[in-house]
Amino acid sequence: MERNIIWTPWSALGLEHLHLLQQDENVLVDSLIIGVSNSKPFRLQYNIVCDSNWRVKELGLKLLSGNGKRVWRSPEID
Repeated sequence: MERNIIWTPWSALGLEHLHLLQQDENVLVDSLIIGVSNSKPFRLQYNIVCDSNWRVKELGLKLLSGNGKRVWRSPEID
């Protein structure tokens, strides 16, 4: 299964494009969020890898604006 989902938040200015790919042993999610927080625009990318039972195995966040901070959790998240 492969899906592309695009939505905007109800109470804020922004847009998210999420790509979901379900394979035999993994579910892969990657998304890009463009929004405004505290009157400042931002871009955030995140990736999630789940097993076939939708349990999160890996999670990554990357701020594409400002300081470009990254967070990555792997292999198993409690």
